[in-house]
Amino acid sequence: MTLNYILNAARRDAERKGSKKTTSRLEELQCGEYCEPGYDSKRGLVLANWNDTHETTWIKGQGYVRVAGGECTVMGRLERILDKAGFSTDWSDEYTSCDDCGKYFRTSGDCWDWKQYGESTEHGTICGNCLKGDPEGYLATRIDNPHNAANTAMVDLAAQGFELVADGFANGLHPGMNDNPVKLLEHYRAIMPQQEFVFTYKPSQFYVEFDIWARTKPEGLNYMQMELANGAAGKAMGLEYALA
Repeated sequence: MTLNYILNAARRDAERKGSKKTTSRLEELQCGEYCEPGYDSKRGLVLANWNDTHETTWIKGQGYVRVAGGECTVMGRLERILDKAGFSTDWSDEYTSCDDCGKYFRTSGDCWDWKQYGESTEHGTICGNCLKGDPEGYLATRIDNPHNAANTAMVDLAAQGFELVADGFANGLHPGMNDNPVKLLEHYRAIMPQQEFVFTYKPSQFYVEFDIWARTKPEGLNYMQMELANGAAGKAMGLEYALA
């Protein structure tokens, strides 16, 4: 059975039962592929709210109450049918799609050491796979930034010229876990003024571990400064800088 065949059958079933809530959920259903590491799209990925629905009505003094016989189990049955047919199913409120490739990555964790494989900025949403195509663009907002660590699943720091400077730092609920990335950055910038720094991290249930990486600043300018100098704003201010 094809995906369209299965979904059309579910829509007809919801219409027969007169379930507006189920019909609405089927209209909001999303189809595509995973780009989340460790996940297999199989024949295709289908995202939805898979909870069964129950029609309600408003009664003055009582608010919304369930309509007798208004239960609809189409969503739950649809998920089971899709699973048996070889499709991957997941919850739509736990994923977002990449603006570049259209594939889906998680926005809520499924384990304590989970890291988001992508990011959303004012410029849009992009997955880890697409970010790998522009490692310096990814690092631009993380260089010398103690509040935004790099995800090593999305960037190879060694390939970008960084070397591990110090590791084993931690901040969390256990005694002694009080390392402060802001103060650590101040310390290393003071003793290594020609270097620029990036933090990496490893989350857990009660604390976060982090390391510090560094590389020599390219001719005294960090990447964000070079981007400004070579962009329209930089040229307008006479800051043009030739990248080596």
